Amino acid sequence: MNRRAFLRTSTAAAAGLLAPPVSGRSWLSPRQEAARPQCYHPGDQVDGSVSFLDRDRQLVTLADQVDEYSKVLCLVVFGGAYARKPADVRGQLWCVDSSDDLAIQRTLYFNYVNEGVTFVPVATPPVYSGANYGYPEDVFLVERDDSPRYQSAVTEFVEKTEALKEDGTIPYDPIFYDPRFRLLDNVSEHVHVPSYGPVYPWQGRFKWHQDHQRYGTPTIWLLDRERRVLREPFWGNIYEAVPVQINYTVRDVMAALDRALATARLGQ
Repeated sequence: MNRRAFLRTSTAAAAGLLAPPVSGRSWLSPRQEAARPQCYHPGDQVDGSVSFLDRDRQLVTLADQVDEYSKVLCLVVFGGAYARKPADVRGQLWCVDSSDDLAIQRTLYFNYVNEGVTFVPVATPPVYSGANYGYPEDVFLVERDDSPRYQSAVTEFVEKTEALKEDGTIPYDPIFYDPRFRLLDNVSEHVHVPSYGPVYPWQGRFKWHQDHQRYGTPTIWLLDRERRVLREPFWGNIYEAVPVQINYTVRDVMAALDRALATARLGQ
């Protein structure tokens, strides 16, 4: 989530301006709530055209990631590198919750990457608050794909995130990129303009319907090799909330992966 947004919400709640106070939420009007795309649910098959970029800025699909060894797909959407570190942000990622969640993700990756789990980590930039983290404001949302400003921002984001992979901060290899924030698209935050590019039917469907955070990173989805959703996602760990809000632990995700792998092996 966005730390400043959380702090603003917490301050307003303390002043009695919001009721009830719920950590990390940005309240939606009935019209905004109705406009949100229907999220994926357990049993749904994820669209085979769901796409993002690889490190070379080439378009790849989620379906492309399934290979002969894939029994379970673990899609992880997280906040990637900032261009400039704000004074009040700790860690190496613009999303503090994604940074704090790396302990969980590192354990998952190194325990399951050779056990039939295909990890699909997708890094996202701070599209709704880019200037806070050193990127031109709204550059990821309003510039055309062929705009030099957009291409420069995407290149910087990818290169800085790749550097965190190389130094071991981010455990995944490879990492994919969603510079338009399509996977967790939040319709309450911006209106898609023509220069944004296509808006796909699957866009925003990875944002769980109970998640009212501005960004919703990190979010973890488990799918089978046919891209069917195995369970509701793991989401909502807000490490800077007071008290800390923990919706899932590493044991929770490991137990879910063990069940998914057992089911996949029975079906072979």
